[in-house]
Amino acid sequence: MVGGGTLDGVTLAGGTLEVDSGVNLGAGLINFTSSGGTLQLDDSQHFGGKIKGLATSVQVIDLVDIAFSSSGTTIGYSGNTLSGHAHGE
Repeated sequence: MVGGGTLDGVTLAGGTLEVDSGVNLGAGLINFTSSGGTLQLDDSQHFGGKIKGLATSVQVIDLVDIAFSSSGTTIGYSGNTLSGHAHGE
């Protein structure tokens, strides 16, 4: 979902969900299933949603607004922090 609108709970079972800065997340969860999927956050610094089910390498959070760093600097996530992407373990 890009642009304005309200997203009040969603289940990712594959594919990509793009969340732009103008999206209102409501009170619902963004829930990953074992099938995986990608949550793409275009404005991750202002993301205030809740995520559930991030557990395996097929579930990805893409932090688009965080630049890649070859130095290996972590971004405050204890999982895989390569290229601004967070994968479940």
